[in-house]
Amino acid sequence: MRVLVTGAQGRKAQIAAVDVEPSPSLDGLVEELRKHEAEPLALYDDMGSADAPGRVVGDAIGRFGGLDGLVSNAGINRPGPLVDYSVEDWDRMFAVNTRATWLLAKAAHPALKTSRGAIVAVGSMSGTNAHANLGPYGPTKAAVIMLARVLAQEFGRDGIRVNTVSPGMVRTGMTARVYADQRASPPSATPSCPSGGSRRRRTSPTSSRSCWVPTRATSTATTSSSTAASAETSSDACRGPHRSRAAERLLTDPRTRS
Repeated sequence: MRVLVTGAQGRKAQIAAVDVEPSPSLDGLVEELRKHEAEPLALYDDMGSADAPGRVVGDAIGRFGGLDGLVSNAGINRPGPLVDYSVEDWDRMFAVNTRATWLLAKAAHPALKTSRGAIVAVGSMSGTNAHANLGPYGPTKAAVIMLARVLAQEFGRDGIRVNTVSPGMVRTGMTARVYADQRASPPSATPSCPSGGSRRRRTSPTSSRSCWVPTRATSTATTSSSTAASAETSSDACRGPHRSRAAERLLTDPRTRS
C-alpha cells in the first residue's frame, strides 16, 4: 500500500506525510510509522500554492514507484464574521481547504488509475451545518464534499474510488485551547442525542494522531460522505450548531488563525 497523506499527520506500507514545514508532531508521526514497520516519507510544502500538490504527488510516486491511495487532509481555519472578512483570507482558505484537493486528485489520477486506487478527502461537520463567525470555513468544506462527489463520477470510470469523511472536533494543535478550556470546565457528556437533537447517520471515534489509509474494495466508485464525531465531543456532535461555549470561544478566536 503506497499512500500520500497531506496535513499529516499485505506488503510493507509506504506512506508519504506532508506538512507545510518540519515540526515535532510530524517527526513523531514518522517515528510512529517506523515502529509499525511502515516506510514513511516526510514531505514539506504549502498546499495553498498552485504547484505544491502536484510536486508532492510527484515526489511520492518517485519514491514509491506508484500510488495506491491519497488522503487530502490539509486545512486551515481563519475565523471571523463574513461582513468584515478580507478577500485575501477568503482566497487563502479556499486555496488550502478546497483547491488543493482538486489539484492533488488531478496530479494523482494517472497513478491511481494504474493501481485502481482510492481518494479520501477530509470534509467537516461544518460542511453540512452552518456555524457563524468561522469565515468561509464551512463553505470550503461544503465545496470539498461536492468536489469529491464529482470526482467520484469522473474518476469512477477509471476504477478510482473517491469518498469524504466529515469529522467533528478533533484534538489538534489548532484546537488545543478548546480542550484546555474543557478540562477546566468540561461540557456534559451524554451517550446519545437528547430529545430533539439531530443524529448523525454514521459516527465513529477519531483521533488526531491516528494514521489511516483508504482500504481496497470491489466497487469502483462511491460518493458517500460519512460523519465522524470525536469521542471527547460526541455530545457536541449531537447538538450540531449548539456547541459548547469553550468550543465556540476557540473557533471564533482570532489567535487560531493559520
